Amino acid sequence: MEIVYDLFIKPKILKYNKRTYFINNILNDKYIIKKCQLTYKNNKLIEIKILKGIHPNCSPDTNIFCICPLIGTLYDKIWTLPTLKGILGVHNLESCYFHTWGEMYYDENDPL
Repeated sequence: MEIVYDLFIKPKILKYNKRTYFINNILNDKYIIKKCQLTYKNNKLIEIKILKGIHPNCSPDTNIFCICPLIGTLYDKIWTLPTLKGILGVHNLESCYFHTWGEMYYDENDPL
């Protein structure tokens, strides 16, 4: 089963060098997620694909987001949507396909 969501997810958190930071400003709107598709199989989330926007934790070739096995076990759509917004609002630059340096600002002297 596939579900498509029209969303507006602006990245809020950046993880890098074992620290977490608030993102203060985004210079390029391509990082705002506006549409994504969730694919389920046997009541488990198996794929998150970004349809409008890009994310550093998505494959640049397929736009498929890397999800952990725990997230894949969640099926309740009401609970999954806020979770989806939460995980897509984080740019984990410790394990990503590309870095967003110069594309957004964060205060490196003020980690969370």
